[in-house]
Amino acid sequence: MYIVENREEEEFRKRNILVICWAGSDCSQMIAEELNKRGYFAEGRGVMGGQNYVTEDDLSNVGIIVFSSQKEKEIFDRNQKLRKAALGKGISFRVLNITESDKDRAFSSPDRRDFEEKIKANLDGCGLVDLNMRY
Repeated sequence: MYIVENREEEEFRKRNILVICWAGSDCSQMIAEELNKRGYFAEGRGVMGGQNYVTEDDLSNVGIIVFSSQKEKEIFDRNQKLRKAALGKGISFRVLNITESDKDRAFSSPDRRDFEEKIKANLDGCGLVDLNMRY
């Protein structure tokens, strides 16, 4: 019974993802939305500070942190409390190649399909494939 519960808890944590971008509003929300469509449990936060800033509490049940770009990962790493909390919980990291400039171009265009495709390709590339297709 204990082994089964641990396996279920571990599987839940692997599916529970925190997406971090600069402000925690547009980019992380769109990436989280795509992850949720793929069968994960994802929320977005930011590293800039302010209303949607990532906190230690946000890391409580997370198995994976997805950063929209290397820039956000570097800012996160400079916050020793957050980095230590994430490493202490065994959270793994994935870094996408989606910049604020990509987001700004997409939001100034009437068609965001290219941006959505870039998100999908980046998620596929880091192994966060559609879980719904596995069954």
